[in-house]
Amino acid sequence: MIETERQPTLSSLAGTLALVWLGFAFYGVLHQLSGMVTLHEFEPQLGRFLAGMTLLYWLPWVLFAPLVAAASRRIPIRPDNWVRSLLVHAAFLIVVALAHGLGIGYSYHHSGGATGPMAQYAAWQHAGHYLFGDDMLLFDVIVYAVFAASLNIRHFHQVVRQQELDASELNHRLAELRLQTLRMQINPHFLFNALNAISVLVKKGENERAGEMIKLLSAFFRRTLESSDRHWVTLEEELDFVRQYLAIAQLRFGDRLEVRERCDPDLRGAPVPALLLQPLVENAVTHGLGGKTGPCAIEI
Repeated sequence: MIETERQPTLSSLAGTLALVWLGFAFYGVLHQLSGMVTLHEFEPQLGRFLAGMTLLYWLPWVLFAPLVAAASRRIPIRPDNWVRSLLVHAAFLIVVALAHGLGIGYSYHHSGGATGPMAQYAAWQHAGHYLFGDDMLLFDVIVYAVFAASLNIRHFHQVVRQQELDASELNHRLAELRLQTLRMQINPHFLFNALNAISVLVKKGENERAGEMIKLLSAFFRRTLESSDRHWVTLEEELDFVRQYLAIAQLRFGDRLEVRERCDPDLRGAPVPALLLQPLVENAVTHGLGGKTGPCAIEI
């Protein structure tokens, strides 16, 4: 399992808020420079501009930032649910922007700042002036996007991290499985039975068959060790490995063992996990033939 998801801290939110303010300040400097270059009799008021931006645009986000963090935690944007999450965040953005605009609009209306023609408007109408006339909605969209991106980027990192952990765990399990399968193949019972069969053949004077069995046994174990670093092989390679094992078994059991193999030619090139069939065939030989007399057949 992936480690517990880290929650955004106050320091990380404060850092993002500081970056947002720097962005506002940079915009303010560009705004003032543009006025100086393009407008006649323009009076730079950078301090007043930044004060207004900080008070009206930036400061409310000290309250909104924890709400956006909570929303990002409850509704994270991940590759598997990004459409639904973006729609939910878009709806929440509208709520935040309306709360921002209404808060500033009502404050402006009831603080006595609305004089002259502006005093004729209702408080909620001032919210529209700020949101759309003064581009507050655009700034809210940008700031919300900055917070949502910074908070949700960790989810994509966690997805990548989880995939890396899953791949690592899968490789570990495959290695354990291959080691277990290797132990099954080189188990003392199989080796003892094979050597015992060779001993019997030698005692009977069937040296040619004994030599053939030694050759097959050597090739079988060599093939096992050589393929220990491969996770996937073709079905034909796996069947060929099984045939080597069964050749040893047929020398041991003689005419008692009949092997029948049926495989669609179109499947022989298909990839399969290495050492998939051999343990099954070995179990069939050990438990199916070991305690029986007379002819027996194994069908693959």
